[in-house]
Amino acid sequence: MNEEKVDLRRYLDIFLRWWWLLLLGPIVAGVAAYLFSINEAPQYRAATLVLVQQRSGLSLPNAGDFQLSQILAPTYKEVFTTRPVLEAVIGELGYPSSASALRVRVSIIAGTSLLNIEATDPVPQQAAAISNTLAQQFIRLTEEKQLAEIARVQSALAAQGISNPEQILGAQLSALSSLVVVEPAVAPSRPVSPRVALNTLLGILFGGFVAVVGTLTLEYLNDTPRAPEEVERRTGLPRIATVPRWPTREVLPQEIVTLTHPRGSYAEAFRQARLNIQFLSRTAPPKRYMITSPGPRAGKSTFSVNLAVALVQEGKRVTLVDADLRRPSVHRYFSLDNPTGLSTFLANPHLDLSQVVRSTSIEGLSVITSGPTPPNPVELLNSPAMDALLDRLGQRGDIVVLDTPPIMAVTETAAMASKQVETILIVDPTTRLRALKDCQDTLAKANARILGFVLNRVQARRAGYGYYHYGYYSPDIHNKDQPPKAEGQGQNALARAWRRAKTICASPAGNTRKRD
Repeated sequence: MNEEKVDLRRYLDIFLRWWWLLLLGPIVAGVAAYLFSINEAPQYRAATLVLVQQRSGLSLPNAGDFQLSQILAPTYKEVFTTRPVLEAVIGELGYPSSASALRVRVSIIAGTSLLNIEATDPVPQQAAAISNTLAQQFIRLTEEKQLAEIARVQSALAAQGISNPEQILGAQLSALSSLVVVEPAVAPSRPVSPRVALNTLLGILFGGFVAVVGTLTLEYLNDTPRAPEEVERRTGLPRIATVPRWPTREVLPQEIVTLTHPRGSYAEAFRQARLNIQFLSRTAPPKRYMITSPGPRAGKSTFSVNLAVALVQEGKRVTLVDADLRRPSVHRYFSLDNPTGLSTFLANPHLDLSQVVRSTSIEGLSVITSGPTPPNPVELLNSPAMDALLDRLGQRGDIVVLDTPPIMAVTETAAMASKQVETILIVDPTTRLRALKDCQDTLAKANARILGFVLNRVQARRAGYGYYHYGYYSPDIHNKDQPPKAEGQGQNALARAWRRAKTICASPAGNTRKRD
């Protein structure tokens, strides 16, 4: 089992495509955390340190007393925050709020019997007062309970007639636990929250994490081809060519770039496709190439026309057949009318072939337009008349280029693929890879031979898409194919006047006039 290697360039391409999201996430989260922090009321925290001491009744404390104190400290920790103690604090300070409104926390310092009593409040003096009062009230309540317990025991002993109550009282008093305030709380000078810098940094990190996860999720859910290598990996098909997207300011709609821009990068892409198709083709002449796509608006008709012209420019005789009987467009590229065509011939096989084969201004290229839209395009394209037409075109020694409908939209394309043709799939950046895989499965059921795929309408400067981004071809080359502009055309009047003045001053006649 072959393990797939991690391609770092793929992830780099993901980050370059989603850079705005990766930048926007940390910025938005950081700004939100900053604004939230600066608008939050500052909170101050004060702490009081209390020592828990437990004696076993001897005059001097020993190690056992220290252990007893550590055992007793967790119990005191829990009792500190009980409702009676907190209500005593509110009553002592005269606060109108309830006991639950006090924000206090009691912790044990590790390895000791020290209790750290922390109180948090928007006012630093109140935080210190709450912490100190809580310690004092707890000590007072604890002592009152212990003394009440001693009094109860003394009363019970006296009722039983037990002698020496003073000795017993001394023993009880020596065994009492005591709480001592070691360090009282003072009003803090700095708030403990909000921590603007830390919150902002955490917001940036959280926003970056969310942006990265969101980017990877979007990429996972995105089923469109992101690179030619991904299409090759998912389908197992070879890439025939990568055709860049051309802007409308350079190429008009339904313009044949192999004619109008023969030295440009766009025409070179079709020549590359022509060469690779010839390398991949394994059938004996006459050659029949069927152009289709998984879905509509992938640019298959444009590719069919330009491929046919590129083959003609190599000296081949080509017949371009518009087999898209539902939405034909080939006739518009050559400014031809479409009263008769392929549908006419298939419906009337006795017609002479010359009645539907149309010559063009390009020597060696003939076109069979689609003709009127028939009610039964599937039956016509899958009929013996279509087989006979392809055979007759082959007898003329022509290469046949068939522009067919999207294979996943209609059924006649699969019928055409079952004939002796070689299929070329047109894929654009909006094509779903799932649809491409379904298209491949449909063609496999028809025993079609797929030469490969053409990645169409790709951003020319995008990394990883062929050689167009290396700068060898540029829009300036396309402009060289156009007739030269007249001198001064495209310049404003001020620029023309300035150049004319410089020319006059630089000329001998101009210098003479200047001396005169």
